[in-house]
Amino acid sequence: MCTVIPLSTTAPNNPQNYHYEFHVPFELPEKWKRGTVWAKCDMIYAVSLQRCNLLQGKKDRQGKRSYILNSISSVHLKEIESCIMHSLGMGHRVIEENEETDNGSE
Repeated sequence: MCTVIPLSTTAPNNPQNYHYEFHVPFELPEKWKRGTVWAKCDMIYAVSLQRCNLLQGKKDRQGKRSYILNSISSVHLKEIESCIMHSLGMGHRVIEENEETDNGSE
């Protein structure tokens, strides 16, 4: 099993603290090129790894499929984790962690 947070090119009608807007920092296939995407962290899914596929890239000259194995930065991942906490009603924990980090204690 893995946890999946959907990305959408459609902005939420009323953005909340559980939505995160960012630019994918690597090239995506043409059908997903939109620039800005939204992590909709209030839509948490548990998915079997058997149902997950790698993101398919272009085929090479021999017709062999390539796959996109890039990942988002730790900065984006931290923001998405924060949005997940807000969606679970645990936003106060994020604020407490940020205050501890700002004060130099962990």
